[in-house]
Amino acid sequence: MTTTAPPRPRNRPLHTIANPRKSLTLTLVTALFALYCLLPLVWLVINATKTQPDFVTTPGLAPGHSFALLDNIGQVFTYNGGIFVRWL
Repeated sequence: MTTTAPPRPRNRPLHTIANPRKSLTLTLVTALFALYCLLPLVWLVINATKTQPDFVTTPGLAPGHSFALLDNIGQVFTYNGGIFVRWL
């Protein structure tokens, strides 16, 4: 009668970070890419709150002198007899 030996346990853990510097670099690259992707959305939201004169006189990512988001939304839905709603 022969018996088989039980499998040997692993000496190292299953999940280890081989190089912390590499992990930090990948995290920074991912954060920069996320910022690059989200910046146009931030620009869009900020500029949606500006009036027409503020839009052409203030820098792109600076807020306008007055908050006009609700007026701008109202103009979109009343433009040309509400054509935007028809397009939806």
